[in-house]
Amino acid sequence: MKGGVTILPVVAREMLVASRRKQTYGMRMALALISVTATAVTTVLFDMLGAPPIKGPQLFQILTFIAYAMGVMAATGTLDSVAVEKREGTLGLLFLTRLRGHDVVFGKLAPMALLSLYGLISVIPVMAIPMAMGGVSLAELLRIGLGLATVILWSLSLGLLISVLIKNPARAMAGLGVGMAIWAFMITDIITNTPLRSKAPEFFSALALFTPKYVINMASGSAAGLSTNMFWTSWAIHVVMTIGFLWAASALLPHSWQDKPGGERLTRFKQQILEWKFGAAAARDRLRRRLLEVNATFWLRSREIVSGGGLLFLIFLLGCIAIAIGLWPWNVPGVAGQLVPVGAPWVFTFMSVTFAWLASVPGSMGQALAEDRQSGALDLLVATPLEVKEIVCGHWLATGRKLAMPAIALFCIGTFVFNWFMTMFRVEEKMDPDVLGAAWLGLRAAFSTTPPQDYEIGIPALMFIGGLCLLPIAVFALGWSGLLLGVKVQQPKNVPGLSFPMVAGPPWAFFLPLRGIIVYGNSRWHWNLPENGCTWILLWISVAAAYMLTLGFIARGKVLRDFRRMASDRFTNWRIHFWRVCSA
Repeated sequence: MKGGVTILPVVAREMLVASRRKQTYGMRMALALISVTATAVTTVLFDMLGAPPIKGPQLFQILTFIAYAMGVMAATGTLDSVAVEKREGTLGLLFLTRLRGHDVVFGKLAPMALLSLYGLISVIPVMAIPMAMGGVSLAELLRIGLGLATVILWSLSLGLLISVLIKNPARAMAGLGVGMAIWAFMITDIITNTPLRSKAPEFFSALALFTPKYVINMASGSAAGLSTNMFWTSWAIHVVMTIGFLWAASALLPHSWQDKPGGERLTRFKQQILEWKFGAAAARDRLRRRLLEVNATFWLRSREIVSGGGLLFLIFLLGCIAIAIGLWPWNVPGVAGQLVPVGAPWVFTFMSVTFAWLASVPGSMGQALAEDRQSGALDLLVATPLEVKEIVCGHWLATGRKLAMPAIALFCIGTFVFNWFMTMFRVEEKMDPDVLGAAWLGLRAAFSTTPPQDYEIGIPALMFIGGLCLLPIAVFALGWSGLLLGVKVQQPKNVPGLSFPMVAGPPWAFFLPLRGIIVYGNSRWHWNLPENGCTWILLWISVAAAYMLTLGFIARGKVLRDFRRMASDRFTNWRIHFWRVCSA
């Protein structure tokens, strides 16, 4: 208190609100659990792929990357903090008082920063496990912790600045996703792991200092003794960038809360975008007539001429960047040694767009349903003569139309990644297998106690083909669980975040004990069951497929049976637990 007035009153108010949220206390446990699970899964995966036992520095590097990815994604916590106030029209009321821009900015930043740093503190003890394994020093752990804290604050301040500038949450999320994928992950590998650095070493060395991944890379013990290590310089740059983002957000916020009329060019550009998305009047009329003839809910949910354009653009952009990196003629001797660093962006791109595509399935199926339930519009839909199957079928048709083209693009990127794996084996292992031959070799090895020679080539083939078979099953489970959660949750934005862990998490809970039983049975009771990399991959795919099909059919039965009752009871505060969601 100073002169009877609270210093930074918005900070005090936001901290009090955050202290009453269950997520504030559950987030620390969730992040620690993710780190422990990642440690266990990584250890198992090394054994599954036939690699030597994981060592302390390797495990520490993997845990550091996971913590770094979570730190970069912390920007999503502040990405909509100011924009939601703009959309609801409450931001202007704050500036009718004596509040200034920095009061609001630090009020939105403080609870998320405190929550994120608490999460980092809960993860650090798990990252100390490799110290007990050997090869990791306390100084390295402290440097990594300092670097992660800096990255978290940098990410949060960047998300806050974007929230001040962009009002639409979908556009903000798309821009942040593309920007972070390129700047926080890919650009550092492009600069440091390819011969591009030799073209202009001074420029690219200076550019690397501005990337957050450089801070983490230079904090590691392997880079501590390098003469080119500029960890403290890069750390200071990111601290200055964080302060700059906050200053810019504070300066722009008092002038950005009002909707200002756009110029003639901007208005014409927006009109062109709308015409491209929804089509001209005649095209809109023809499309809507066709959709209405098919299904009324399909007509309500899918009115765009170009559906799923944002996700398709994201996949296309990241795919083009990754392919360009891989296909660029570097003209470097010893091409085999360059395959792994150049191919790493392909793998990251494929995994990122796959998760983005899968996460959009429950969002497309259940998020709009949850919004209608929250506003009461779902009551009107239920009161029509439409049957539940027609309503559900319309949601599936709209989701299929939205995600079909991105799925094709995703398949192309996946094929390219698989081709990179096969090329790596051909060059480094001096083998020339075809795809079907490699898959058949892996399948034989999965059921054999004495796997054939060079069976490792079957591991990427089984992963690729098994992933293709598992993808439609995952879509089935995600879609029905998203529909079920859409008529149960109070907050529509929670539908994707609840559906994805519900589908992707429990298969590991079933697989790990089953694998332990097999290994223990072979060593204790001489069961003589196969246990190699191909066996574990095939077992995981089977367990995941069985679980996802079971979950999907349970959710489907509950939706079709109790849809009207759950949709009309929108004031019930449902507890979203797995056993409650799937209970009859």
